[in-house]
Amino acid sequence: MDIGRNLGERTKELFSSDCGGYTIKGHKYVARGADRTEIVSWHITAHREQNPVHSFWVSGNEFFDVKCHVRIGEFRSGLSRRDIGSVSDDLELTERTAIKAAIGKWEKQL
Repeated sequence: MDIGRNLGERTKELFSSDCGGYTIKGHKYVARGADRTEIVSWHITAHREQNPVHSFWVSGNEFFDVKCHVRIGEFRSGLSRRDIGSVSDDLELTERTAIKAAIGKWEKQL
């Protein structure tokens, strides 16, 4: 797996913004490269009102498709795994722009 798709450690905050007509939520992840450089990636969900939620893994300027698997059990429920796939090609420019604006806003808050 290349470093851009490495999960790393999730920060505690859940970020949320409305940008460009989209509701965008994201968790920030930080991984360390082989040379100890910090690699920041985001797990993002985005949607417009009454439209399905899209889920992406964003690293730098690359957007990857992501599928989340949720475990539901008698004693424990929650996200059990993320599969980060190939670079997302079907992302509208307006959605990509809104997501990048939201991430830029969140990074300024840190």
